[in-house]
Amino acid sequence: MSRALENAVRLRRLRSFALPRVSAAQAKPFGLRRDVRVAPTGRVYGVARIKGQGRLAAWLDDEGAFHTARGPAWPRSGDVSLAAHDEGDTALLALHGDSLWKVLFREGTVRRLCALDASLGPIAGIAYGPEDRILLLAGQRLHLLRRDGESLRPDGAVSSQSPPWFVAGDEMVTLHGGRLVVVRSSDACAAGGLVLYGFDDLTLRALLRVDIVPGEMALLERRVVIAEKRDTRRTWLELLGTNTLLAQLDRNPTAFHLVPVEEQTDDNHASDERTDVEGAGDEEGSHRDARARATPSAAWLSSVTTIAPDEPQDASKQGGKARRSQSRGRRHVARATVESRPLPFEVIEGALQITHRGVDRLPRQPTPKPEERALFGPAAQVHCTPTGRLYGVIPLGRRPSFAAWIEEGALHEATGDYLPGGQVTLASRPDGGAVLFGYMHGVVWELDFATGEAREMFSPGGAIYSVAYGPEGTLLVGTSRSLDVYRRHGEAVVLDQRFALPAFQIHPFPHLPLLLVVSFVGEGDDAEEGIVLLGRDGPRLRRLASVRGDVFDARVSGEQAFVRAQIDWCELLGLRAIAVEFAAKREASPLVALYAPEEGADEDDDAWSDADEAPEDFIIAPAPGRAGLRYLGRQPPLPALRREIPEQVRARFGEEVHRIEHVGLDALYAGWTRVRDDTYRLVVVDGERRRETSFLIPAQQPRARVSLSWDRAHALVFVHHDTTLWWVPLSGAAPLLVRDFSDDFAAIEDEAERVVYLAEAVADGGVLAESYQGTWRFTRCGDEFRLRARGDLDLRRIFACPGGRTLVVQSAQGAPLRVCGVYEDGLRLLATSPMEPESIERDRQGRIFIHALLHGWYEFHHLDEAWDAARRSPEPIVFG
Repeated sequence: MSRALENAVRLRRLRSFALPRVSAAQAKPFGLRRDVRVAPTGRVYGVARIKGQGRLAAWLDDEGAFHTARGPAWPRSGDVSLAAHDEGDTALLALHGDSLWKVLFREGTVRRLCALDASLGPIAGIAYGPEDRILLLAGQRLHLLRRDGESLRPDGAVSSQSPPWFVAGDEMVTLHGGRLVVVRSSDACAAGGLVLYGFDDLTLRALLRVDIVPGEMALLERRVVIAEKRDTRRTWLELLGTNTLLAQLDRNPTAFHLVPVEEQTDDNHASDERTDVEGAGDEEGSHRDARARATPSAAWLSSVTTIAPDEPQDASKQGGKARRSQSRGRRHVARATVESRPLPFEVIEGALQITHRGVDRLPRQPTPKPEERALFGPAAQVHCTPTGRLYGVIPLGRRPSFAAWIEEGALHEATGDYLPGGQVTLASRPDGGAVLFGYMHGVVWELDFATGEAREMFSPGGAIYSVAYGPEGTLLVGTSRSLDVYRRHGEAVVLDQRFALPAFQIHPFPHLPLLLVVSFVGEGDDAEEGIVLLGRDGPRLRRLASVRGDVFDARVSGEQAFVRAQIDWCELLGLRAIAVEFAAKREASPLVALYAPEEGADEDDDAWSDADEAPEDFIIAPAPGRAGLRYLGRQPPLPALRREIPEQVRARFGEEVHRIEHVGLDALYAGWTRVRDDTYRLVVVDGERRRETSFLIPAQQPRARVSLSWDRAHALVFVHHDTTLWWVPLSGAAPLLVRDFSDDFAAIEDEAERVVYLAEAVADGGVLAESYQGTWRFTRCGDEFRLRARGDLDLRRIFACPGGRTLVVQSAQGAPLRVCGVYEDGLRLLATSPMEPESIERDRQGRIFIHALLHGWYEFHHLDEAWDAARRSPEPIVFG
């Protein structure tokens, strides 16, 4: 299946495709799995941590033998970016804030190319560029480095442009000798998606923007493959037609946009530029083409997809004067080209009118300053409120993410609980004072900028596709079956109305009693995707108009509405007249029916129908001595978790409680109660039972995190900015220090990585912990803990089953879900599943439940039999 995106380029869906990944056996000699990659040729390479030597460049040869490069060792900490040449003979390696290196596999050496200034900002990617140059993407700028003897230097005026260019992205690959640059961006404020850039000599031009929600991207044997996230599904796509696209660039380069460059501070250069512009006359367009002026805004990029490159024969017929006119009036030609195409939408109900709109006529969207965007880090999702406030979701490695925003140039972190993971849609309040987070797995959060708190508000159930702030303080939630209206009652949020209208996007009009909804138009099997315009009649909704067509995006600004097909933007006209007529004759418009599930039907059936695999595809039938995975259905086996702290729970903690938080299901809470003015004590409330511990922290101590053991007899407490881990008996016995990691983290420059973000109690009083520096296994010997082993399992989640002998773990790489057995000599692998869980929960009895989005709930079973069988016939040790 292919989708044509522009004249040459198209995306082909790959069936049964699996991205080559580094196996556990391949990663073992490297020690640090997260810095190991697969080159386009299939070679496994990366950075190895060698005991007593530090970090070295390393790789596996065709026979699987492990090699390290001859050369100096690198610092033991710090981020690393890697990029292999598409021919596989060399690779680039960037030590963030330190230096750039080149690895030569055939020679077995590593060569330092240049120093990297920390002021560049977070490095999003490195790649081979044209003419033996190096490309470096950092801080929303694309830098071009050229060879100068045995080192690299920034390339200044290499053409009519002067790098660096303004390019926003979080990943980059190059092909065709570095001439074609593919940049992935998940930043909604920076024209998120996939952008193809091309080099015309050493002039960078934007060739095409691909409007998908991109996931992973990889270069495999000169093929670019991308994981597309669409409606909760991930599909692998291959980028085709890039040769033809470069041929179009060679034939007619001026048909493609120049990429803006950073403005020069040299006064002479600035004076020359002003002279060029002021004296341009008829040549104004040519001068604009010859020197793109600096702007950090990504708004210009949105117009790339609306410009169709002229055919070469057309350009050859026009002559020099016509070409100058074309250059001068390129924007008008593009607009005429767009408006001459057939409309991609059809009005089938109501008095709406539709017309083409070029992107230059769309309302300007707020865009972030590069220096403010850089504060969030390259992995953050960043957005803008209507008032221009910058906010985002920052993932903390493999810990849960948190919300943050910019105020007076500084980054502020939200208080409250960490945000859940998973696919999320966001909506700003019209006044910019708050933001809604609608998570696909069925929960809604809100960030209030006035209080600085992010909290869970309610769980509608089913998959959430859209959220929005409605009139009179209402909250709107769109699912694949209904449009739901919620109202606040004090701190609670309750369902007010549920309309029988699927709502994949919801856009209220701030100044009109109208609502624009991306939904289905038509009845039954004839229904197609489109837009429905609704009128608000008190608590009821009435249908005013409908439009048929594939909607890729929609936007409401004031009293205007714009919708986008694949590449064309259109404006909906006549909205004010429709609103006036609706106000005069409300009863003339049909009501939207309230939602009523069909008799005998599962309400959530439609929410799960888009899955690529059937729920039964993940079931593992237990063979003798092997673990199994059974399917439990779509209904949660556990009660919904209440984030609000009940008053009776607060009463059990007492009046002097500092902070209360959930630490498990079934009314399990932990809090800090004041002992004296400068000290707090850890207290756990389990149902009706209040359990005081002997663990104390000073009042000025930063917030401590608490994790309970599988038997609810002990707590693991993270203090001192998550650098110290304590074992705290809930019986009131004296706490034991597991480890103070301060010395282990002393050499780490990035403060955010000097943390232990995961820990779990295992069998025989042991502890398994995870940090950015790897996995730690501790065993208890009397009244102290000793380090038993270190490695790199790269864990995201750890859940111990009853007895602590078996663990359900999720890793960042490799199999998403694994079951491990804990033995005296190490951990053994008992079972794996390709399922990527949305959440993992544990009940009071210690049973582990796994939730897979769009499928339902699962549970591993026969774990004791698998543990015993592995002990009698030892499986390989995966971690000591």
